[in-house]
Amino acid sequence: MIKYFDILVTNSGTNNIGAFFGYDNGSFADQITFSTGANSHPTKLNCADFNGDHFLDIFVFNKNLKQFGILFGFNNGSFILTKTYSLENDSNPESFTIEDINNDKQLDLIVANSKSNRIDIFLGYGNGNLTFDRSYSTGINSQPIFVVINDSNNDNQSDIIVMNFQGKNIQIFLRNDENTLSHGFTYSTEVASGPSYVAVGDLKNDRYLVVVVANYATNNISIFLGDGDGRFSSQQTYSTGRNSQPNSVAIGDLNSDNRLDIVVFNCNNGNIGVFLGYGNGSFASQKTYSIGISSHPQMLLIYDFNNDTYLDVTVISTYSPSLSIFLNNGNGTLQTE
Repeated sequence: MIKYFDILVTNSGTNNIGAFFGYDNGSFADQITFSTGANSHPTKLNCADFNGDHFLDIFVFNKNLKQFGILFGFNNGSFILTKTYSLENDSNPESFTIEDINNDKQLDLIVANSKSNRIDIFLGYGNGNLTFDRSYSTGINSQPIFVVINDSNNDNQSDIIVMNFQGKNIQIFLRNDENTLSHGFTYSTEVASGPSYVAVGDLKNDRYLVVVVANYATNNISIFLGDGDGRFSSQQTYSTGRNSQPNSVAIGDLNSDNRLDIVVFNCNNGNIGVFLGYGNGSFASQKTYSIGISSHPQMLLIYDFNNDTYLDVTVISTYSPSLSIFLNNGNGTLQTE
C-alpha cells in the first residue's frame, strides 16, 4: 500500500502552521497555511487524534501568547484553531510530547518547562479537553529543554526522560503503579556540554533503551546504553566535527541491516552527519552531507518519503524558507543532488 507523508512546520513570523502535503515519489505540494491566531508566534507543534474522530489534530505552542492551541483536523486536510489553554506567567515550554502517560488510553500532554525547572503533566479526556494534573521538579537551575516518553525499565509503564540544558544531564522519571512518577537516575553529559536534543531507541536490538544526546557546546553526541531496569551506563561520545555544534538528532535504520543508525544536524558546519550502527551500541565514524554553511539547520526528520522502503532525511533550516530532502540510496548514503 502506498503511503503519503505530509510535513507540518511552524511559521513564527507569520503566525501560522504550514502544511506540505506529500506525493508518493518524495515530492510535496506547495505550502498551505493555517492560522494560529494574531501575534501568536508558534514555535513548536505535535500531531495526534486528540478528540477521537480518527482525524489528526495539531497541538501547537504559541510563544507570544503563552498558550497551547489545538487545531482540530477534518477529512479534507484542513485545520481550524478550536481550543486554547493559557499557561502561567513563569512558563516557558521548550519541549512537549503527546502520550498516554497514565494508561487510560487517552492522550496526555507532558511539558518541559525550562524557566520554572519542572515538567508539567496535563491529562486528556479523549475529546480534545485537557486539565492540569501535577508538576515534577527537575532541580534548581536545571533548565529542562527536551522531554521524551518511553519504557526505560521494561515494566510496560510510560517513563519520562528529560534533558536538562543548564544541569548538563539527562534525568529519568519512572512511572509507579499509582500513576505517579518517582525520580530515577540522573546522568551527566559532560561539563559545558550544552545538550540540545535527545532521541531514544533500541540501538542494540536487545529491547533495552538507548538514549542519544546532541551536545552543542562540545561538538559530539553522547550515547547512554540502558540495562533494562531504568539504569544506564556511563556515556560514550562520538565527535561530530570541530566547531560543528550539533543541535538535532534522530534514530533509524538507514542501510536496512536491522541495526539502528544515528543522524545528526551540525548547525555551525551546515551538514548532516550519519553514524552507521554495528548493532552492539557502537558506531562507525561520521559521514557528512553538506546542506550549506549558512542554512543553520534546526530540525531533522527521517522517513521513507518516496515509498522505496529506505529511510530518507528532511531538513528544516532557520534562515531558509524551504525544506531540504535527502533521498536514501539504500545503503545508508544520501543523495545530495
